[in-house]
Amino acid sequence: MNKDPSLPKGQRNASIDCFRYLFSLLVVAFHCRLFTEYSEFLAYVTAQILARVTVPYFFCIAGYFYLKKLHEGQNPFRSYFKHILTIYAVWSVPYYLIDILSGEYENLRSFLRHVLRSFFIDGSCYHLWFFPALLFCVAICTLFFRLGLKKLLIPCSLAAYLVGLMCIPYAHAAERIPFVSFLCSLPFFAQLRNVVFIGFSFFVSGYVVLLLRSHAFFRGHSELIFAASAAVWITEIVLLIHYQLCTSLAVTTGMYFLITSLLNLLLQHPLAEKRQLGECLRTMANFTYYSHVLFMTLLGWIAANLAGSGGLTETPLFLLTVILTSVIGFAIWKSDNRFLKKLVN
Repeated sequence: MNKDPSLPKGQRNASIDCFRYLFSLLVVAFHCRLFTEYSEFLAYVTAQILARVTVPYFFCIAGYFYLKKLHEGQNPFRSYFKHILTIYAVWSVPYYLIDILSGEYENLRSFLRHVLRSFFIDGSCYHLWFFPALLFCVAICTLFFRLGLKKLLIPCSLAAYLVGLMCIPYAHAAERIPFVSFLCSLPFFAQLRNVVFIGFSFFVSGYVVLLLRSHAFFRGHSELIFAASAAVWITEIVLLIHYQLCTSLAVTTGMYFLITSLLNLLLQHPLAEKRQLGECLRTMANFTYYSHVLFMTLLGWIAANLAGSGGLTETPLFLLTVILTSVIGFAIWKSDNRFLKKLVN
């Protein structure tokens, strides 16, 4: 879903795919807690700062290409929703099998209750929460367009992001606001954060980019805008950490500018001549994202039970996981097998 209609037919935006793969590696780094055994500082920067931009980026590019079609009068809802739901369902199966093998559930009823809740709300595995959030974003944004309320889409998403900022990084400063303290105390606050404050806000940020790119200044100064946005993002993070103002860096004010300006920059420099590279990296990125927890689990089990060791430390686990997922992802792309590619793309 990242073919840019502004490009000649049959070409891809390879720049977007390059960052898709890079950010998929950062997701693995986050879940493996990369560098933890070597440096707390490096581990913190990698997992709590750099890796935080990954999922917002995924939402932003998905929103850009989906909402661009809605904006142009097309009706992609049914095909796109079905495609995403199918991929999600297929990749949920191995994770539910792991749940069964773990023996965590006493009976079939408790397992089915877990499946229903996790599949539609939490995500069938902790990293797959992206899918139910994405499906929600697609459905709600399509509804806005069909009801003739598309002009309210951006204001609603910005309002959601503002509330998210008060509830996540600036919770200490805003906790005296009754509405904020009420939201933070909700038992489903984690889902609200993922789906609305992060998912919906950044999905619609793709639409913000689409509209801003109608202005020559935004297109013509993409490098400068990105550099300024990165500076704002870094400065805010430094201040938040230095003055111990934040509870989490899952979202920040500067992150919104960073992600939107990054997408604008990549759209301006699409590397259209690198079509094959883009297709390859997209396949590798998606396979890495969907499967890395499977490989982490398998490698951890092998190290603990077969290799006679106490288990893998964080960095070797990251390296082995990345190598395996990237090699298999590359093999899927190289095979040119339609069925396999549909499982990841």
